[in-house]
Order: sequence, then structure tokens, then C-alpha cells
Amino acid sequence: MINLLKQLRVLKILICCLVILILVKETVGQKLLHDPELLHGKLQNGLSYYIKPYNKPEKIVELRLIVNVGSLSEEDSEQGFAHFVEHMCFNGTKNFPNNEVINYLESKGMRFGKHFNAYTSFAETVYQLSIPVSEDSALLSTGFQILEDWAHQVTFDDREIEKERGVILQELRTGQGAEQRLRNQYYPALFRGARYQYRLPIGKKEILETFSPDELRNFYKKWYRPELMSVIVVGDTDPHYTEKMVHKYFGNIEASSSRKMPQVYPVSDNDSSLFVICTDNEATKELVRIYFLDEPKNILTLADFRESIIEELIKGMINRRFQEINQGSDSPFIYSMASIGDLVRTKDAFTYTANAKNGMSIQAIKRLFTENRRLELHGLTKSELELEKKFLINQYKDKENEKTESKKIVKQLVNDILREKQVFDPSEINQLAIKTIPEISIAEVNNVLSTWISKKPIITLSLPDSMLTPDLEVGKLVNTYQEIKRSSPEKYVGKQINTDLKVAIKDEGEIINIKKNKKYGVTEWYLSNGAKIVLMPTNYKNDEILFTGLSLGGYSQYADKDFISALLAFRVAYMGGIADLSFTEIRNISKMNKVRLTPWMNEFMEGTKGSCNTNSLEFLLKLNYLYFNKLVADSVSAESYISRFGGQLTSIKNEPEQALVDTLLKVLYGSDSRKLKKSDPEEFSKFNVTRANQIIKERFADPSDFTFIIIGNFDLDTIRPLIKKYIGGLKGYETNDKIIKQKYFKINSSKEITLYAGETQKSQVQICYYGKLPSDLKSRSTATILTEILKVKLRNALREEKSGIYGISVGSSFDDIPENYFRFDIGFGCSTGAVDTLTAEVNRQIALIKENGPDKESMEKIKTVLTREFESNTKKNRFWQQVLTDIYRLNRNIDIEIGEYLNCISNVSQEQVQKMAIENLNDNKKVTIKMYPKRLAQSPD
Repeated sequence: MINLLKQLRVLKILICCLVILILVKETVGQKLLHDPELLHGKLQNGLSYYIKPYNKPEKIVELRLIVNVGSLSEEDSEQGFAHFVEHMCFNGTKNFPNNEVINYLESKGMRFGKHFNAYTSFAETVYQLSIPVSEDSALLSTGFQILEDWAHQVTFDDREIEKERGVILQELRTGQGAEQRLRNQYYPALFRGARYQYRLPIGKKEILETFSPDELRNFYKKWYRPELMSVIVVGDTDPHYTEKMVHKYFGNIEASSSRKMPQVYPVSDNDSSLFVICTDNEATKELVRIYFLDEPKNILTLADFRESIIEELIKGMINRRFQEINQGSDSPFIYSMASIGDLVRTKDAFTYTANAKNGMSIQAIKRLFTENRRLELHGLTKSELELEKKFLINQYKDKENEKTESKKIVKQLVNDILREKQVFDPSEINQLAIKTIPEISIAEVNNVLSTWISKKPIITLSLPDSMLTPDLEVGKLVNTYQEIKRSSPEKYVGKQINTDLKVAIKDEGEIINIKKNKKYGVTEWYLSNGAKIVLMPTNYKNDEILFTGLSLGGYSQYADKDFISALLAFRVAYMGGIADLSFTEIRNISKMNKVRLTPWMNEFMEGTKGSCNTNSLEFLLKLNYLYFNKLVADSVSAESYISRFGGQLTSIKNEPEQALVDTLLKVLYGSDSRKLKKSDPEEFSKFNVTRANQIIKERFADPSDFTFIIIGNFDLDTIRPLIKKYIGGLKGYETNDKIIKQKYFKINSSKEITLYAGETQKSQVQICYYGKLPSDLKSRSTATILTEILKVKLRNALREEKSGIYGISVGSSFDDIPENYFRFDIGFGCSTGAVDTLTAEVNRQIALIKENGPDKESMEKIKTVLTREFESNTKKNRFWQQVLTDIYRLNRNIDIEIGEYLNCISNVSQEQVQKMAIENLNDNKKVTIKMYPKRLAQSPD
């Protein structure tokens, strides 16, 4: 009887275990829920659509047209066609001939590149519109009309095709250089004959130069078909109204009779380890990559989701190890990291990437091999996992709380649709992640890690020709790899991390005066130690506070002999940590508390800057207090910083573009200018730790000349005791730093320079006007409008009419301290034969502005753009952080800077812009640099 009862109990336990196993299996295989707010459908012609109502930001609708065709679908004679078609969509459609689509959108306050754009990849072409629906109720309809035109009504005018050839050939030319030449060397190992190796979206020069317009039209007809298209709408609009718009504009597109579908091109697995060494004379980095390839994964079930979370944890833990290595004085890395994700659509990759210090490629390779071997033998640790779990849970909680903007939502949606992934309820995903993360075991983590790093790796090394040594040859690297594969490195032991900082404050400060600006919600507190606190509570983001501390001073206070010590003082000290906490420990503690804070110093200012969430302001203020009292540079962190970043600057000198930058700085500011010295690695040897620490103390000794600006989601009563304690508790003495004026520009005339640099057959032109200009709101507004008008005029003249450039940079900058200096810069790349013609065209366009002033239409376009951007920006904490920083840095008036801005922009006249151009785009104060490839330099007689 007793035995029978025992048998029954055992049977009962077995049944319970079986039930549990079944439940676990069902749970793991459970399908995740689709996003309930996503309206998805398919038209009779095969076009799919996805609509999601979303009102952050308000009155903005994001439109996307996905064409599931890219460069992989091109025949040998069509290379570059998919990308060329994308360009032609902006060069004439049925309803918007020539460049009218650009002109129309710009007239509505939209910027080319920012609010409307497109891109072509291996397997897709995506068109983007960001529509401001508040300004014009008909604009959304027109946005749909533009998408429809792109889908099947591009005109492909012969003249427009010929004009665009020059633009795309210049884009191809712009992309040529060291990176392109290195890529050509390692792609064969990475793709091993897969089509990705031979189908870069930019195409081939000989085909782009010679194809007929009919060939391009045929490609468009062949592949731009509704069953290969998806329309995505995310934004502040009624979904059912939007669905009707989709039917209206896309329902009448004829279904295609073609049954040809884009082919899927796999990347084969490598059966053995592959090594490739790539060199180039203009390479700027010694870059090591180790790839482990695997098939792409879709997330359909809870088990799939769980594995994706495990991969996030793995990436975070390995990168934390690398952060520790990077900071060590014996580290061979400038930086190192791990990543997991798409290599291409048909292949995922787990990748180690390391930028080696100068001449330390072999040491960097050995260290990566060793760390990977350590993971193979011992895996990751439980303590690392528990720490990373806390970080990742915090991230998902932030996602749940933050006001994510529609641009981010639509980007994820595009990615999911292109990769045929399920579109899930984002709220469910966040909650599921928060629930799942604590349940993950170290055994699961190491099992997933093992499936990645047990595969045969592909190892690539890219470096300058001059850094190729006898140790760096494939045979020796294979031997090194095999030797380390047989080694037994010790198990990793991490440090225990506390989640708080120890701060001892004897006496708090008091608030002795309060000023309020009710119009803008800004409050000023004046503390007993002289510090000023500027507070602006907002609700633009649910869980964000931005913090800035600033004071006049900077490294301008120090003589040339102390310049490098002053320049690097805060950077070196920051990298060394605080008191008995290392930089890595400070980063980990800060991340745990969702805080970022950095001490800084520039030429005329010093301070701290960072951010936190609503519950971690006290931690940020503690950290700020420690930076003011405990920040110290040491020789170990100095050696580490200088070897890492000094070496990086040495490599950058290989770039032809850097020769142009250095030349311009020498001409404007003199060959002994600090602007040159701060990027000269040879100057770094002058760093003195003792002097640096004296400078840190001097700059942070006195809180009375500091202003601390706090913006975000907080209330004044809650933070009052924190401010009194952690900022009011700073002790010091009253100082009165004055800006030390030095001669700014060392040139007082015009100059034209011809420069020869680089191997690639392309040229660069840089034009710079310089001088003095008042920095009042009216002058800055007028200069801004002049800059924006010239951006459009020069783009149209040099790109659309001359077909000579791909892009052009036009910008104006003001240096208000020590005096009101300005620079106006124009830069573009082109073919060597077009330099003089295009430079002359720039000069002609500027002369036209001087002679006739800007046209009324251009003025209205730019004013609309600037008005729209201002109204959008005033709902962002980052905007107010910059505005208030400038106001208190330069002693400006908020009622003028903000209250008068739109009126000022609106009232700028054509005559004022013309006068600005005449007085400040002065041919007598102008530097022109024309850079050609080395081969065109004349040999000395």
C-alpha cells in the first residue's frame, strides 16, 4: 500500500512536470501581438499600405513610399539605374515638371534633405516626405500626389537625364578615395562572389556615362510596379481619412502583367577562417574587424523575442569589457566594440571592430583574438549579466515613458516591412522586455553567444601603406590566430558597482534672490555663494532634464607655454575618473542612474553639461559637485588619452581634405594659431599633468561666476533643496575673469591658393569671406537669410544647371567672444576640369545678389522655412538649452531673442540682404583654395 502511494505521488509529479513543459512550450511558441493602432491593407493592384496615427510632434505627417527594388535587381548593363531613377523622381513628374517638386516643397517651408529626400540601397528604394499639415490643409493631399507621381508618373525628360548624369558622376567621384579602395579589397572576402560584391548602388562610371534614356525608362517600367510598393503614413492625421487618400491616389495605378520578382541573393557561409589585409596610402585608421556570419532572424514568437533580448544583453556586456580595455594605458585600441545586426538583408553578423593605436595593429589583433578566446572558454559572467539587465530594463522603461517622435516610429516601421518582420505593438514589446529580462539565465546567454562565436570568422585589417610591417602578413596572422585558439586566458573578473556616489557637504547655500520671466516660464535663483541658477520647467518630454553649467574664462586665460595643458586638462581628468572611481566605473554608475555629465573647457568658457531623467537629478548634481571638488588629472590617464587621440590625429593628417582645412586655418589665423595647434599631435607632448591640475582648480574654484541652466520635466519646489545643497554647497572665492582679447584674423586682404593633395582624381574648392559683423538679432537674422538664399541659388546653379556638383556646403558662423567676428564659407567637390568654371559661377551668383538683391520668391521661401523650424524647435528642450546658454553666455535679452525673432525674420527686406552681401561678401577679404590631385602638380624645373 505504501509503495502504491509512493508510485501515485511519483506519477502525480510526472504529470505536473509534463503539464509545465507543455505550458512552457506553448508560452515560448506564443505569437506576439500586432500593433493594434496600425491600419494595414492591400489594394487590388497589389500595393500595400500601413497607417499609424501618432501626434508627436503635433501637425506633422511622415509619408514614405517603399519600392522593394534596389541595385541587386540591375542587369550587368544597368548598374547604377536604381539610384539614377531615384534622382530622376526629383527632376520631373506628370504633375511637377523639371524641378518643380523641389520648388513647391521648399515654398511650403520644407528643406531638401531634411524634410524630403530618398535613398537607394542593395534591395530597396525609399522616398521620404515630412509634411507640416498645420500650415496648409491641402499640403497632405499634395504630398500623396507627389508619392503617386514618383510611383508611376516620372517623365524622364532627355534633357533632365543628361543634366543628372553630371550630378551622379560627381556623387560617384565624391565617394571615391581611401575608403572605397579599401572596400574593394575586403569585399571579396566578406561576400565571396555574392552579388552584393558587384552591385554597389552608385553603379559604374562607364555605364552611367553612356546609357541611353530609353534604357533608364525601361528599368523604371520593369520594376516600379504596385505589387512591389508600400506606402507608409505615420503622424497627426485621421487614419480612415488617410486610408481613403491612399485608395484615391494609388488605387488607379494599373496592376502589372509582369510576374518577374526581385531575386533574393544569399551570402554563403564561409567553411574556413578568412584573413584579408587591405592597405591604402590615404587610409586614416588601422582598423580591425572580425565577422561571424549567420542567417537573418525574424521575430515571430516569444522565443524569438527572448533571443533578440539575449543578443542585446550580450552586446552590452562585451562592450562594457571593451570600455575597460580602451581606458587602460596598455590598451592597443583607440576604441573597440562589438555589434550584432544586419550585414545585408540576407545575412546577419556578429562583429568586433577595433581602431588600433598607431603601429599597434598586431597587438590589437592579438587582443581581439584573446578576448574572443576568453569568451569561448569561460563565457560571460553572472555578475555582468545582472548589471546589464539593470541597464537594459532602464532603457525599455525609458522607451515606455518617452515621447518618441514620429520620424523614429516610421524608421522602425520601414525597417520591419523591408525585412518582412512582424510589426508588433510597441507598448507590448516594452512591457514584455521588462518582464522577460529578469528571467534570462547566464546559461541561456552563453548558449546564444556560443552559437555566434563558434563559427568560422572573417578577419579584415585595413591600414595605411606605411604601417604595413613584416609581422602583418596573412600567413603570420593565421598562425597567431591558431596559437591563441589553443591558449587558455584566465576568466574575466569584473568589479562590483555601487549605484550611488559618496558626497560629504558641510554647509548648504541659500537662495537670496529670485527673478521670474512669466512669459517664458524662466526663473532665476541667486545663491549665497554667488552662483546663478536658471530654471525652465517644461513638458516637452516625459522624462528628460538637461543641465548646463558655464562660466567665462577658458584656455584663452593661459599663455602659449600652458596652452596644451589647458586644452587637454578637463579631457584627461574626465577620462581618469573621480577620486577612487575609474572612468569606466563612473560611466557604469551614471548609466545605472540614467545620467550623463561631462566637464569641459573651450577657448573662452568652461563648465559641465549633461542630462538625466526626472528621478536622477540628485545623482547628476552629486556628480557635478564631485567634478568641481575632486576632478584630477593623472599621468596614467594622460598617457592613455594622448596615445589614443594623438595617434588618431596623426592618421587624419593622411586625408587630403585635412590638408585643405589646415591650409585655410594657416591663412586666416597664422601658422602659429592655437586653432592649428589643438589638432597637432606633436603639440600633445607638451602636456604637463601638474600644470593641468592647477588649471582645473583655477577654472572650477569659484562658483560665483557660474550660471547653471536646468531645463525639462521637474518642478521648482522638488529641486529647491537639491540646488541649495549641491550647488549652494560649493565653496570658493569671488573672481572676475575677463576675456583676453587677441588678434583674431592674421590676414587683411584676399588670397587665392592652389593646393595639390590626394590620389583620387577629384578636386575640392573652398571659398571663405571673413571680417567683423555686429551680432545683434537683426544682423544675425539678415545673415541667416542671405546664407539660406545662397544655399538654394548655388545648389540650383552648380548642380541643377551646370550638373557639376553633387552637394554644396554654405554656412555662416559668428564668434561673439572676444569680438564680433564672422566667417562665410562655401565648399564643394567637383571634377578637376570644372574647378574654374564652377568657381566663376559661385562668384557670379554672389555678384547677382549684390547687384540686384534676392528675388521676392526666394525671400518668402526662406522666411517660411525659418519660421516653421523656429515654431517646431520651441517645443524641444535641446533648443531651449542652446538658446538660454547663448543668452546667459552673451548677456542677451530673452524677450528680444525669442519674442522678436519671428518679427525680425519677417521684416528683413530684400534691400537689407543685398546690403549685407555688399558689405560682408567682400572680395578684398576673401580666401579661395582650389585643391587638385597630386598628379596634376607641376614638377619643379
